[in-house]
Amino acid sequence: MLSLLVKYAQDHGLASEPGFAGKNVRWGICCDKQGRFTELVEFGDIEDSRNRGRKFTFCPDLSQPELIAGGETRCHFLAETAGVICLQAKGEVDERTLRKHAYFLKMLEDASTALPALVPYWELLRTPHELDAARMAMDARKVKPNDSVTLVCEGDCALERKDWHPWWREFRGRIKAPAPRGPALELIQMRCLVSGEMKPPVGTHPAIRGLSDVGGQPNTLLVSFDKDAFGSYGLEQSANAALGADAAAAYRTALNDLIEKTGKRIGSSKVVHWFKDAVEPADDPFAILVDPPHVQEATAQKSAAELLSSISSARRANLGDNRYYALTLSGSGGRVMVRDWMDGSFAELAANVDLWFKDLSIVRLDGGGLAFDRGIKALATSCLRGRRPGADSKDFDLSVRRIADRLLRPALKSGPIPDIVAAQAIARIRAEAGVENRRGGQSITAHSSTRMAVLKAFVVRKLRAKGDDKMADQIGPSLGAATAPAYHCGRLMAVLAALQKRALGDVGAGVVQRYYAAASTSPSLVFGRLIRTSQFHLGKLEPGLAWWYEGLIAEVVETIGVAMPSVLDLESQSLFALGYYHQLADLRRKKKGFEEVEVEEENSDGQAS
Repeated sequence: MLSLLVKYAQDHGLASEPGFAGKNVRWGICCDKQGRFTELVEFGDIEDSRNRGRKFTFCPDLSQPELIAGGETRCHFLAETAGVICLQAKGEVDERTLRKHAYFLKMLEDASTALPALVPYWELLRTPHELDAARMAMDARKVKPNDSVTLVCEGDCALERKDWHPWWREFRGRIKAPAPRGPALELIQMRCLVSGEMKPPVGTHPAIRGLSDVGGQPNTLLVSFDKDAFGSYGLEQSANAALGADAAAAYRTALNDLIEKTGKRIGSSKVVHWFKDAVEPADDPFAILVDPPHVQEATAQKSAAELLSSISSARRANLGDNRYYALTLSGSGGRVMVRDWMDGSFAELAANVDLWFKDLSIVRLDGGGLAFDRGIKALATSCLRGRRPGADSKDFDLSVRRIADRLLRPALKSGPIPDIVAAQAIARIRAEAGVENRRGGQSITAHSSTRMAVLKAFVVRKLRAKGDDKMADQIGPSLGAATAPAYHCGRLMAVLAALQKRALGDVGAGVVQRYYAAASTSPSLVFGRLIRTSQFHLGKLEPGLAWWYEGLIAEVVETIGVAMPSVLDLESQSLFALGYYHQLADLRRKKKGFEEVEVEEENSDGQAS
């Protein structure tokens, strides 16, 4: 994994040298060659209210140990906050910021003696009225003290120059970071785990950014050792996993770049991915999987199918030899937690994503077509009870992450969906079935189609392992293994509930609310009574409608067979839920069709008159 991250940094031309890092900078303080302030410019997409600025690849960067070495307060060079560079503040400037500002001026003065091109910046910041002019411009543009800032002289941005690099390397070399407790690492040679070369191991690895929203700190470490129990052979700190300084800087730069560009939050984790060879965003199966478009029905499935077709037909042969890599990350205090690591061929990924959406495809609740494709996070969320107002969001996010983790690997690797995911989805269905819902007496929520899609994929993959995966996305002439009695028991529940609704209207706790949970586990104990009760409901309908319902009940009961199932296991309970949902969607589709026919007949009568 670390070797591939280092290669990513090299292939993408990212700063992989210690002391340099890519950073986003939003504002540029402009001056002329005499050091007079001229204007304040904004980098990046200025139309975006969340504009993060422009990414500069090679920015001076000090590690945390270097920032505090020797007890002196230090700051970064050329790219820092508005508070540090210009003393921008909402109120009084605190003492620590004043010390950082003084250190920034000291670095500029030192650099200016070797590089005359930096003199205007030093003149600008050391002249009070020019600094005041810069702050006034910042106030007018509502620049925050923590916004990132750099310096520009007559269109020449300091961060785009390279003549300061040698000076910066020499300056950084004079900073002595705290040494580990064991032997001085710079005096020993160890084999680097990435390059395989004999090098002095870096004592403290550089920090990873971008995980603060998933449990990490603003600066989080991927490799760290601070407990005796983690040490071996008398080694201290990161010598226990020896990496050269260049390799450590490269993997850190790569991971920061991936988190920024491809990081997708799912619950309390972030998923990042990349490819051996560059892939256009439109050809990225991973993006389709995690965050599918919602423009129209089955958009993601169509995109995945088209991509797979282009690879198999050799129209995109270059993609067939590509590979993908994916990391699931979260933070725990100051440490990066690697939750999962996956890799494989691009063609395999495209095929698995295409199969994933096919397995998930399911009819809409109104029966009018297929439901929208959903991403991993939406699928995971549908299996949970919604977060209650005032409840701790961390617990809910953790639950989402756990389910998402259990869905992501099956989606990428075409494996079975764990039983615990189906069990949670079924538990939510039962809980909602027990709540009265005025929408037709059927306890169906906005999550129903998404939740049922999860159950369908669970069942299909179970059946596929047995050599049979003919589960349709709705009721039709060819359902394969869906002819199982459990599936048709679910259909029967939907028919009996619809019959009760048609005969009695709203009755509060109806068939679904009172009997769904028991029927979905022990059908033989429930359906005998429900079928007998249905005879009273039939008597309250018009003869033609009663005949139609009676025929439908008879057809479903005949399909179940002579013996009603006594106990249903998890797979059968999933089939029950799918049968209930499919039948409900079919009834709603037919009801809509009946209503349209009635309207047409009324219109034709009116025209005839």
